[in-house]
Amino acid sequence: MKQRIFLLLLTAVCLITGNVFAQIKKNPAPVAAASETLLAGGTYFIVNGNVALTPEAASLGQSVFLKPFRRSGLQKWVVTKTGTPKNISYTIKLAGDAEDLWFQPFPGISDRTPIISYKEGNVSSYKIIPVPGKAELWYIKSLKNNGDALRAYMSDATAPLEMRFDPVEDGNTKFYWKFEAVKE
Repeated sequence: MKQRIFLLLLTAVCLITGNVFAQIKKNPAPVAAASETLLAGGTYFIVNGNVALTPEAASLGQSVFLKPFRRSGLQKWVVTKTGTPKNISYTIKLAGDAEDLWFQPFPGISDRTPIISYKEGNVSSYKIIPVPGKAELWYIKSLKNNGDALRAYMSDATAPLEMRFDPVEDGNTKFYWKFEAVKE
């Protein structure tokens, strides 16, 4: 009797193990994060087409708009990679002498253009990930807004272009950002 129970348990273990290996073979583990393309930290112009992120002024609480890309000082941003190898995020800060002016979603209201303000936890943290099939183009996804991506947005033809954080729309170039390194 003991021998039968042992054989029954051994058979069950073999069947379960075989099933696990079959599932692994069907659904291999995803490629390691180390092989993903990552944006290097540095000072960049952040560009969408022919416009770039530009605050109204280098001071606290200023709105950030999209203005013609001219490589001006107000269009330079310091992008810093933070976190662990498994959980990388980025912060975006206005470059130059102005300290603690971090790019972040407008506080409390999702349908307003972003601002520069003091850093507050994850409010100014982003995932910057490559757009599939588009070399050198990136999505900027807000951790505060649960992964909604930054997009160019025209609210009024007479006003500067604004931005919003919305769910990504595949193929919509308004979500595509180029990080052009600043050459000092």
